[in-house]
Amino acid sequence: MPVLYAGETEEVAISESVLHDLPSRAARLVASAYVDRLTGAVAPRRNLRFAQVHSGGLIRLGITPDQLTDTGPQHSERTCAWAEAIHAETDVDGLVWMSRRWNSQRAVMLFRDRVKGVELEGVPGMGRDFLLPEDFEWLARLCHELDIAVIPPW
Repeated sequence: MPVLYAGETEEVAISESVLHDLPSRAARLVASAYVDRLTGAVAPRRNLRFAQVHSGGLIRLGITPDQLTDTGPQHSERTCAWAEAIHAETDVDGLVWMSRRWNSQRAVMLFRDRVKGVELEGVPGMGRDFLLPEDFEWLARLCHELDIAVIPPW
């Protein structure tokens, strides 16, 4: 099922993409994991509907964060099954949860068959290219806060 992962902040977006498969602590981020990635911001052109898979949403499902949203990559088969079931049983545009690494902010998954590219508008002036020194330094500072060492691309 094609999806688009996003976050309410750059920190969440990086946490849910570039850093997603790294161990929780004392990890190393190699250059090949980020040099070909760019960040950007989009705004929806319509109101989007989300299944909440945090707080009361998890309680209604009868599960806890460590069973769905606060899991590592070794649990992706199970978490994908939940996303597929929610997609099949509802008409929501995507899911919203609290980011595992940046758990004070929301992460978002949009179902690409329900949210078309034309329904998202790029936000000018927002974005990062980690080959640029200032953007690499931003990434390195973020990762340092998360106990992740970043290997420079040069």
